[in-house]
Amino acid sequence: MKKTLCALLALILICSAVGCGAVEQPSGQQAEPGSIAETEPTETETGEPFEGQPFMLSDHLNTSWNSRYVGIDEEPYFFQESLSVYGDGDATLTHDRVDYRLKDNGGTYLLEKDLYASPFETEPCLTLATGEIRLLTDGETVRFEVVSDPLGVFDGFDSQNAVLKQHMYFGEPWKPYKGQYTPRISGTDLQFQPRTEWIAGGPHAEENGGLCYYGNCVLKTEADGTVKGYIRRTSEAEREDCLLLWAPDAAALVRPDDAELLYYGGVTGDREWDETENCRTYGIKACYDPYALKVGNKLLLEKKGMSENPEPEYVLGYGRYEIEARFTENGWTSEPLSMKWDEDDEDDYGEDFLKLTKDGRMLLIYLDGLYTYSQGAFAYVLLDADGKLESWGGQMPVDHTVADACAQTKEFPDEFSEIGLWGLWEDDRVLLLDDGRILVTYSGHESGELLASVIFDPRNP
Repeated sequence: MKKTLCALLALILICSAVGCGAVEQPSGQQAEPGSIAETEPTETETGEPFEGQPFMLSDHLNTSWNSRYVGIDEEPYFFQESLSVYGDGDATLTHDRVDYRLKDNGGTYLLEKDLYASPFETEPCLTLATGEIRLLTDGETVRFEVVSDPLGVFDGFDSQNAVLKQHMYFGEPWKPYKGQYTPRISGTDLQFQPRTEWIAGGPHAEENGGLCYYGNCVLKTEADGTVKGYIRRTSEAEREDCLLLWAPDAAALVRPDDAELLYYGGVTGDREWDETENCRTYGIKACYDPYALKVGNKLLLEKKGMSENPEPEYVLGYGRYEIEARFTENGWTSEPLSMKWDEDDEDDYGEDFLKLTKDGRMLLIYLDGLYTYSQGAFAYVLLDADGKLESWGGQMPVDHTVADACAQTKEFPDEFSEIGLWGLWEDDRVLLLDDGRILVTYSGHESGELLASVIFDPRNP
């Protein structure tokens, strides 16, 4: 069965150090009258008083608790609240599609969020204190109450969704999986598209009551995956430097010199669908926005488009035929590719790639049609005339010397069967190498054991 819908994610040891200072947190604020924390006694969905006792994590190891699903007409963001209590006693609250770690505070729990300078870092640049909750249970359900919400992550939250029921599976408690953070190598976020520029703009209200259109946040992704730029509080204001911090489900803008928090929110939209389109936009919900950077209810960053003189760094998110047309008009040559595992194989990995050459340079683009009606650019490597890696996007290339050494011993690391881009089949993965070659691994469907591998060379197909 060819490419079935599964989760695609990455792990590989990549070292890149980016230093950041601690961020001074906004002062905590107590819940306003009428909020969840001020309602005594607490009410359930049916309006009946909620007579609860403190919910102790240690008494509910390996359990998961979920709220009702929020219908699409009730969004734009809230979907389902979830409390996961892991076997080791750790717990997370998934609120508004963002995972927050719970830290015991003696009767209440602090909510924390780790943010990184780039997806390739091993340690968080900032651990953000995002709020405080209380957990209560009546024996059948769990309810969380907001004690403090300094960043506004619970603004507009309906208290009905704070009632959680245990997730059961065939009559047994569902055991949540606790993933460990590891550096990532693939994605659609800004950090996976080095040497690209992004701008957020739109209509902003002026003091005279009119509207002014201007770019209030401009960012550029550096070669190491960090994202730097500036914000402007008004159309006439001076530029203020900023740094974008990353998490898989959230992001923050901070000031580089004094680490002041400028903006925070969860990543918006159904980014697991239509991945190639999301290579071109990046939305951050406006939870904490002291300088009114948002337009509507989010900060929407859009990548600079392919101009009449297309640049390789901007191809991600565009379709095969548009890329081919624009690049060939500007002197690039599109070369057909055929890469079969063996001569009798009907499946050709060349179908998933577009090869363009110009003046000795090679632009090799991985195309993914899983989420779209037509194939779109999801990753690329660009080699200079000497065959050296000039730039990349979508997936950080694997060191070719590591791949060659593994190919000789036929002992690839286990993670090679888990990371990478989709191949032609469900159980194979494609990894781009930093010399322009392509490593394909094939694993057992049930065991996940790496069974076979092959390295293709598009330079000499």
